[in-house]
Amino acid sequence: MIGLVAILSIKPGKENEVAEACRVMAKKVHELEKDCLFYEPFISEENPREIYFLETYADNESLELHRETEHYKNYREAIKDAVTEPPRVTLLKAIT
Repeated sequence: MIGLVAILSIKPGKENEVAEACRVMAKKVHELEKDCLFYEPFISEENPREIYFLETYADNESLELHRETEHYKNYREAIKDAVTEPPRVTLLKAIT
């Protein structure tokens, strides 16, 4: 199992736009990616201009397939001008 945390830093005034793109993305992932075991965006309570994605995939292949989906590419395009930098991503291994 592979875990992932992605942090988005949002430009001022773009919070609602990015939040909506995240909601749409999560809905598509839940509908279309059976090997994505958990995928949820969260807004930081300390900084409302940060969104955290918590994600879990069955394996590395599932994560790579996620990154190649049309909905992922559309999402990245939709938010590219509304974030201050590329997402900060941390990959995690399950403790077994």
